[in-house]
Amino acid sequence: MTCTITNIARFASAELTLGGLTVLSGTNGSGMTTIAKALYAAVKSEIALSHDGRFSGDRSHIITPPCVEDSPANRRLAERAFSAEFGGQLANFTHPERMSHVLCGASRFTFSEGVCTSCRISEPTFQNVIFLDDASVIEAQCVEEDDAVASRPFFSDHRQDLMAVLYGIVQKEKREGTEDLVLEETPATVLEGLLGGRLAYCIEKERFVYREAAREQALCTMGSGNKALALLELLLRRGCIHGSTFLIIDEPEAHLHPQWQIQMAHLLVSLAEHTPVKILINTKSPYIVEAVRVYSEVLGIADTARFYHVVETGVFESSLQDVSDDISPIYEELAEPYRMLDSVYGSASDL
Repeated sequence: MTCTITNIARFASAELTLGGLTVLSGTNGSGMTTIAKALYAAVKSEIALSHDGRFSGDRSHIITPPCVEDSPANRRLAERAFSAEFGGQLANFTHPERMSHVLCGASRFTFSEGVCTSCRISEPTFQNVIFLDDASVIEAQCVEEDDAVASRPFFSDHRQDLMAVLYGIVQKEKREGTEDLVLEETPATVLEGLLGGRLAYCIEKERFVYREAAREQALCTMGSGNKALALLELLLRRGCIHGSTFLIIDEPEAHLHPQWQIQMAHLLVSLAEHTPVKILINTKSPYIVEAVRVYSEVLGIADTARFYHVVETGVFESSLQDVSDDISPIYEELAEPYRMLDSVYGSASDL
């Protein structure tokens, strides 16, 4: 699926193709997260507007809907979804003088000075979309009020949406008991090698806890990296991430040792190998980039892996460059800090 954003924040125009696994790499502030947020809001709006305003990680009630009409009401709802994802500052992320567009497949959203002027939605490509960037959401209590988020998706951002997914897991467990899916062999093996336990919901405490053997561990005592992996495992095990999911992970390397970064990349590539899930990751890690490249080639899915370099081209200007055929520009940028240190060391030696 081809996605395009025009006149959004730093980008005059940026186009990317979502393969099985798509990697974006750039410096801090280059605009990677802007792209992820814009695509998340577009896919979320597409799903929610196509299903009577419902948005959930539960795929059991999804049916194929007709295309959605471009009506003033739907424009306002899509505008709210984008505004929620951009912290209520959509006008600051759209162009003050030109039309701004976000296209995902055949769906198209057009904005003028932060106002949605057109909202054309085709049959949804995905059944759900999940954006992972903050594993601390798993520490929140799953209280009744969170149920409203699932039915009012246009007013919530991706973190609140994830909390609603977790609340859905809890409610289903209370009604029907625990029902885990059997993961594909390779993803399951990778996760088992990293995690000695798993997340579980404690009804008495109304919280998720981490259970390993006979021990129960409060999540506030877990390292952030372990917590992120445990959250991903929970979403996979409970069927919230599946073949019709668009999964966005912002900096999967965060809080992980380089060895675990490589294992994280192995996990994501193996998911793309065994399921039709579409994964977009933003990364500043050479370990993630190289591991995705290597595992994609070894597992035979190199043709579905795409690499993009986000490059700052001016003051509040960036471009998105497809470097799938030669990812050396990404390595050159990631190696620059070492050259800086060499320069510092050389200067000190001259003294």
